Amino acid sequence: MDKDPTGAARLSWVAFEKQLQHSRLLSKYYTLVKKGMYVTKAESNKYAEDGTNMYDIRYALKKYSDIGDSTITVKDDEIEKYYNEHKYLFEQEQSRDIEYVVFDVMPSPSDIESIKTKLNIIKAEFDTTTDIAEFVNHNSDTPYSEQFFSKSSITPPYDSLFFAAKPGIVFGPYIENGLYRIAKIMSFKSLSDSVAASHILIAPGEKRTKEQAKLISDSLKLVIAQGGDFATLAMQYSDDKGSATQGGDLKWFKLGMMVKPFEKAAFDAKKGDVVIAETQFGYHIIKVTDKSEASNKAEIAYIDWKIEPSSETYQGVKTKVYQFAGVNSTKDKFDAAITKEGMNKRIANNIRPNDRNIAGLESPREIIRWAYKEETKKGEISQPFEFTDKFVVAYLSEIRLKGIAEKEQIKDQLTSLVRKDKKAEKFISEFKTASSAGSIDALAQKLNITAQDATSINFNSFSLPGMGIEPNVIAASTCYEKGKLSPPLKGNNGVFVITVSNKTKSPQPIDNKTSKMQLSNEIQSRVDYQAFEALKKIADLKDYRYLWY
Repeated sequence: MDKDPTGAARLSWVAFEKQLQHSRLLSKYYTLVKKGMYVTKAESNKYAEDGTNMYDIRYALKKYSDIGDSTITVKDDEIEKYYNEHKYLFEQEQSRDIEYVVFDVMPSPSDIESIKTKLNIIKAEFDTTTDIAEFVNHNSDTPYSEQFFSKSSITPPYDSLFFAAKPGIVFGPYIENGLYRIAKIMSFKSLSDSVAASHILIAPGEKRTKEQAKLISDSLKLVIAQGGDFATLAMQYSDDKGSATQGGDLKWFKLGMMVKPFEKAAFDAKKGDVVIAETQFGYHIIKVTDKSEASNKAEIAYIDWKIEPSSETYQGVKTKVYQFAGVNSTKDKFDAAITKEGMNKRIANNIRPNDRNIAGLESPREIIRWAYKEETKKGEISQPFEFTDKFVVAYLSEIRLKGIAEKEQIKDQLTSLVRKDKKAEKFISEFKTASSAGSIDALAQKLNITAQDATSINFNSFSLPGMGIEPNVIAASTCYEKGKLSPPLKGNNGVFVITVSNKTKSPQPIDNKTSKMQLSNEIQSRVDYQAFEALKKIADLKDYRYLWY
């Protein structure tokens, strides 16, 4: 650290010390809170009983879906009343909704033809150049790679054309995988598809110079040639600790999986050969332990050009987009223009301030920041946003502030909830009218519905078998006497009347120690998150990062 002239190592260490101090302080705080979460014997007994006492019930159900929504009238004053009585249910974080349209910048036919024309000029030079690597690196969007290809790895019909050609023949330009490509056949060689090998890496560094690493690798190769055990030497000397523990074994690998010098040495060697290859990692003593059957491979040099729009095409789309945003400055005009142009309007709802993703857009933070600017009003149309290969024009369709949601923003939700309550009132009245039936089956028959069974319910059950989440019904199942009808119970899916048909207590005595430990672990597992959230709420933190990042 003291030898680092840049001071970066010291700064890194100081930052680590500060982070460690903060982490330890936080850990101690959480431990303090956890130790205060004491579970009493009564609580552990109740917890055990809730999880082991089982109940079977028979129930009659009138589903909310049995009545069409259109038959239930919901008035504005009913919505107002429900909203005022249940505001606590509608706490929300701030969010935004946007509608947007994407203008993709695609290469025009003339752009594609221009690329082809330029590549044909390069093709003529490619045919005669002698320094293939330099020529490819100078003219291609992808670097030169001295690589052999099997016939099966090449896209038809070029697989047959390439393998029927002689070295030196140039093909193209042709389009493949979104690229315009020229291919030159360099040579053919009989090579295996895969090789199994072991290696010992001798890497230069602080412990040794490059010359010393070369000397050690040569010495080890000589020891191996004289009968030394390769695996033992790998475990003792190799700097590749991952494979050293396996005696240097790299198992099977295919062409393209290793760095080029290593790959060439391994694939050129015969089974049983021990060779040395130099790579950017150091010197590798390679032992080829097995090879797949060899087949004819072609060495091919590629020149690839991305098919991209020209600056003229880009500017043409840009002009069109700015005209679109300037003319269509209202919601009605925005929608009408999208329909007229046959474009696809996209919607992104509930965008949070620090979100980093919008479906179909790469790095959309600029749009999100725009949606949260104080001067951006609901109903505003944005100026175009520029991306690498597209433009976006957005419409801010909704602003939700932190706190209680405004009534108009959740009117559809409120209408649905009021309608559900009115259906429940109707069903409760019907159940009460038929309550003289005496039994659950007689009650169901009187209401022209079928009684159903649910078994093996306990207080800790998450859902009612076959019906989903019904906490009111599950709780009632553990409370009522066996054989008696419950009053109508308003549930999530409808209104229930139940009768407990069987109660089963656990035959095993309660293990208070185990249940106490389980309940304690369950409570303590929530401490880290809930304590942090409580501290955040008390501190009344305001997060303004979204305005800049």
